[in-house]
Amino acid sequence: MLPAPKAYMIHGFLGVGKTTFAKRLEKEQAAVRFTHDEWMVRFYGNDPPAEHFQEYARRVFETMEEVWTRCLDLGINVILDFGFWSQAEREYVQSLISRHGGKAVLYRLDCPEDVTWNWIEQRNKQAGSLYIAPATYRMLRARFEPLRRDEACIDVGTHQTPEAIAMTASSTQDHRMNGVDCANYADWRNVRFPPTFANSGPTVKSQF
Repeated sequence: MLPAPKAYMIHGFLGVGKTTFAKRLEKEQAAVRFTHDEWMVRFYGNDPPAEHFQEYARRVFETMEEVWTRCLDLGINVILDFGFWSQAEREYVQSLISRHGGKAVLYRLDCPEDVTWNWIEQRNKQAGSLYIAPATYRMLRARFEPLRRDEACIDVGTHQTPEAIAMTASSTQDHRMNGVDCANYADWRNVRFPPTFANSGPTVKSQF
């Protein structure tokens, strides 16, 4: 019997180097990477209208879900570069992975907030990058739910810069995680995209 395909879940807040790590990991693990921001840009451009952003984001997640779950069905490893900011989202995706015959592997990326913010400030200056204002950063930070103690994970690059995080991909080891039954997709989606998000503070074009 062939081994179960793996779904590598990348958990972390803004500016901790998730996509940098995911790009390295896809080469190390021969996996297909799914990064939400890249799909949003491909379908809706660099600056989709704020009033439509949440709906566009939902559509992208639903489209990606159809593809990455099909990859698992075919025995292909995937990397889910989604951030997984809420427990509800993590439980939903873990359950989905299990139902499609995969094995979830959760990576946690973290670094001190001053390092994170310095990295975001540098990225803000780069042409074509998502701009995140200080007020937006604080507002989104309040929505972030760290992993619970009972959520098995692999810690990557704690207290490191995103560049250093990328270098650790080949040295990590898999930890087994079991799928957890959770609320339905509609309930999870409401957590991921709260209806009041658009009016809760400065606009940001991505939280992934």
